[in-house]
Amino acid sequence: MDRLAYIGLIATAFMMPFSLPVSRGLLLLTLIALVIRFVRERRRPFVPATAWLALLFFIVAVVATAQGVNPKLGFSRIDKLLWFVGIPVAAVVIRSYRELTSVLAAFATGTGIMAVETIVRELVCSLGAVVTGKMHGFWESVRIVVTSPPADFAAALALIREGKAPTFWNWVTSTGSMADAQRIMIGILVALGLLLICRAEGKSIRTWAIIILLQTAALILTFKRGSWICAVVGIVLLFGLKTSWRYTLGICLAVVAIAFLPPIESR
Repeated sequence: MDRLAYIGLIATAFMMPFSLPVSRGLLLLTLIALVIRFVRERRRPFVPATAWLALLFFIVAVVATAQGVNPKLGFSRIDKLLWFVGIPVAAVVIRSYRELTSVLAAFATGTGIMAVETIVRELVCSLGAVVTGKMHGFWESVRIVVTSPPADFAAALALIREGKAPTFWNWVTSTGSMADAQRIMIGILVALGLLLICRAEGKSIRTWAIIILLQTAALILTFKRGSWICAVVGIVLLFGLKTSWRYTLGICLAVVAIAFLPPIESR
């Protein structure tokens, strides 16, 4: 059951960027595997101090929801609090440095794949919106981009030049997802931490560098300022604590340069 719980936690971390409901289900299965283990061994499970804080938050959330303006709506979304179960579960399942880095690597890899999907979706959906003047789903946008004749693109560009239609970057700005941006932001910080670990251990950093570049591009295309700010603060603090001031200064200068790009500056 120990191995099953560990695999479940890895799968939870990897699936988190793609589907929150699926990853919550995997987390629940991981919890069940742990419960079965403790029942078989007939021993009391270790409960970290942070688990009591998570339990307290859960109790407060339930009481606040019950006394809230719309308890029915609140309780219909109470399943999201299952994420706080992940705190004690991870504390029990992860028992070594290798296991910790493996779980973090699973999440960072998942957000790297999600970053590619985000980049493609943002660009394709925005290009489809330029042609038709309204936003569509991804596959419908693919159909529009592939099947629209050149005359449709020419007409759309003419309207943009005349100021009568949103530009491509206007559509990109309006299609970003807050949830996607938050997960990618955390993924950048995790991948950056793993890159610094590999660098300190003399291992290749190429894989994590590529993932970070993809994540950064995806985060920029979401056009979510809160996630941008959190990512920058986290990166500066991480570099400031783990590297020399030159790297930190370089990051700050790169951020300032990116901030003056027209699409970014408009946000």
